Amino acid sequence: MRQIINSAPSQMEIKKPFILSSMRLLLQDTNNKVKRALVQVISAMAHHGYLEQPGGEAMVEFLVRQCALPSEPQPKKQPADVDDLMSDGVRSISVNTLFLLSTTVDRMSNVLWPYLLEFVTPIAFTNALTPLCKSLLHLAVKKQEEGDSASLIRYDLNANLPSPHALTTRLLVVSSQPYAGDGRGAAALRLLSVLRCSVHPALEPLWSKKVPVLVEHLEENTEKPLSQKQWEEELLLFLQETLAAVSDNTWVCHFLTEMCRQLSSYNGVPAEKNFLYKCIGTTLGACASKDLVLKQLQELLETARYHEEVEREGLASCFGICAINHLEETLAKLEDFVKSDVFKKSVGLFSIFKDRSDNEVEKIKSTLILCYGYVAMYAPKELVLARIETDILKNIFQYFNTKVLGIKVETKDLTLKLCLIRSICMISQAIYNSAKCGDFIFSRKAELVAQMVELIKAEPLDTMRTPVRQRAMIICTYLVLLEPHLGDPDRTELLDTCLGSVLALPPEPGRDRDEDGADAGYREVLYGDTISALKDLLKSLLQRSLTPHGLQDMFAHLGPWIKSSKEHERQRAVEVSAALLDFYLSKLNVSTIIPFYNLGVLIALFSPRCSDSLASVRQHAIDCVYSLLYIQLCYEGFARDHRDEMVEGLKALKKGLEEPDFTVLFHTCTNIAMVWRMC
Repeated sequence: MRQIINSAPSQMEIKKPFILSSMRLLLQDTNNKVKRALVQVISAMAHHGYLEQPGGEAMVEFLVRQCALPSEPQPKKQPADVDDLMSDGVRSISVNTLFLLSTTVDRMSNVLWPYLLEFVTPIAFTNALTPLCKSLLHLAVKKQEEGDSASLIRYDLNANLPSPHALTTRLLVVSSQPYAGDGRGAAALRLLSVLRCSVHPALEPLWSKKVPVLVEHLEENTEKPLSQKQWEEELLLFLQETLAAVSDNTWVCHFLTEMCRQLSSYNGVPAEKNFLYKCIGTTLGACASKDLVLKQLQELLETARYHEEVEREGLASCFGICAINHLEETLAKLEDFVKSDVFKKSVGLFSIFKDRSDNEVEKIKSTLILCYGYVAMYAPKELVLARIETDILKNIFQYFNTKVLGIKVETKDLTLKLCLIRSICMISQAIYNSAKCGDFIFSRKAELVAQMVELIKAEPLDTMRTPVRQRAMIICTYLVLLEPHLGDPDRTELLDTCLGSVLALPPEPGRDRDEDGADAGYREVLYGDTISALKDLLKSLLQRSLTPHGLQDMFAHLGPWIKSSKEHERQRAVEVSAALLDFYLSKLNVSTIIPFYNLGVLIALFSPRCSDSLASVRQHAIDCVYSLLYIQLCYEGFARDHRDEMVEGLKALKKGLEEPDFTVLFHTCTNIAMVWRMC
């Protein structure tokens, strides 16, 4: 067929409709050899005007469908004609053919433009997006050069084309995963830029300036070093600036509706759906129609797939971003939804208290709890502070099966626990980061700390498989810095619980000691994060009492662990102590010369550890003595950056503590004692 088309074009002119019609059946063939041959025939047809005939669109669609074929893993043993058998080979030749037809066959311009735009928005053609965008970009530039820039897309002549709002949504969302699909992000952004006048005339100055910068950023990086979080933030800022440049509420309302309509299309693509939720939140914030905002928020709550973690995260971030400009509407909709028949029907409100095993119920409640946390994090601090206790915390506690305060700690649902912890953490951070936090009296602070203590106590002491205790300590790190001060009993309970929950854990598993290497690796990271959280919490507690008495009180709690008969407990305790003393020294600002009355007591606590059976304990013990001696010098009137020759000599002695030989250790410890006496 290809030879006939190429060799006798004039004789075949009257037979073009018949040939196109006869090809339709072949387009359904799934054999890859047949597909490759068809692509070659379609290429020949394009050169001789066949695709300009009625029915030519079917050939173009077939070509695009082959471009959208997924990549397949290569078989271990490849036959000689593997290229003929693998769909990758079909896809490759189809991509090349589409681009060549778009760029080298002049008569195809009117066939492909704007018809190819119809394949941009359907999810089924996602794998074809990069070649589609490249072909469309070339065709659009060609149209502009011909003087059609103001009317690139004639919707009056092409009713089936996706709207400007649909195209913008789709191309922006796929740009969030920029290196997928052979560099889909840069291709999508370039196409979006060339369509700017068709999207909205007001976007010409902004997009012509901003899009090249975004594309350049992608080209200067690769997938590995690019920060996904930073990239999404840049795209959301670009979206925010776009909405401001349009400054047309009717257009924004249509855009918002289209975004929400496309949401379900991404059910199988969680990362892109999560980003679309953030785009919706940004657009909700720019929408001046409060009725539409409330309507869309309601629909989002009713249609969310609560059992999926990414969905819960996306919905919560959407509500948080929306609250930047619509705090009242966001809080009102969350509260109304909990009271609505839809919510009662969804969670079986009247049976919740009898059956706590209802996993779906916990997931819905988890999401709503998370929404409140994101609202507190994103909303303007001057507005949200007044709503923290009266609305946000009250609703978390009132509507989600509470026991005095917060979710019942005995719940077996880990997701519910973690969402509660994250939400309260975001609330605490919102208060802490507010410029007015010094004037804010958080009346429920002690209750929240007590709740976190209960959650930590509920964690097993023989293993660490979840981040509950780590995240609960992060919350307390922020809470203890807020007003009012924790009372001594609450502070003591918090200190002893956290120290016991972390320092008493069995030695962290190594990959060589765990049958499940992946699980062991996860727990190693989790343990490291938990130790860091404990250090940060202790630093926050110490910061509230940065005095010799406060330091002495802290080590009254750490002392038993430093003296523990168990090596791993001593190791952790001395490591934490070294970090605390270094922090104390870095924050010390002595205005009056006063005696550091407890230097001897603390030196006596760490001196025996300089000859500990563990080298790591010996090393950290030297660090503790080093910090203590400089703290003493600060209290004697020396500047914090002063360097004492004798104290600096301790660093040289650390090397000797690596040696297990008793003689070397004894000599090193003697030298340490001499330094202490001389200082």
